Amino acid sequence: MGFRLRLYRTGLPRKIGVLGSTPGEKIVLEHPKYSLNQPRFSPDDRWIALMGESGSGGTGTLFIAPFQGKAEIPFAEWRAIADGSTYNAPAGWSPDGNLVYFMSGRDGSRCLWAQRLDPATKRAQGAPFEVQPFHRAQVYSMLLGEPGSAGNAMARDKIVFSMVETTGNIWMATLEK
Repeated sequence: MGFRLRLYRTGLPRKIGVLGSTPGEKIVLEHPKYSLNQPRFSPDDRWIALMGESGSGGTGTLFIAPFQGKAEIPFAEWRAIADGSTYNAPAGWSPDGNLVYFMSGRDGSRCLWAQRLDPATKRAQGAPFEVQPFHRAQVYSMLLGEPGSAGNAMARDKIVFSMVETTGNIWMATLEK
C-alpha cells in the first residue's frame, strides 16, 4: 500500500501545504487576503476544494484549484464555486469528481448544497442546489473537518457527517422570602 498525499494547514493567515512520500513540506496554496481552511482532495487527486475566509464573520468563498504536485498553485487558476457572502465550507466530492458538496448558510440555515462541475474543465455548471436542508433551529451542522469533529465520508449514494443538536429550557419560579 502506497503513501497517500496529505494536506495540512499552517500559519496565519492559514496556508495549505502538502505532505507526500518525498522528504520536505511544500506550501501549495496561499493568498494574502484569504485564510485557507478545510482542504479536500478530489477522488482522482487532481483538484483541491477549500474555503477561503476573508474576515472574522465566518463567511468564506468556496474554491477549487488544480493540484500540481508540490508546486504552488497560482491564484489565477483557482475557481470560485460559492461566493463569500455567507458561510461556505467544503464537505467533499462525489466519487466521479463532478460534484462538490458543501455546507452553506445561503438560505439562512447551514444546509448541505452541491455544485455540478463540467467533467472536462471542472468549471461550475448552473447554480448550486440544495441536497439536504437542516432548518430546525436546534440542529446545527458541525464545521466539517475542523479539529474535534468526526469529519465526513462520501460514497456513490451516501454522505455521512456529524451533526450537533442543541436544546434548552427556560425555568420560571417565584422566589419566597
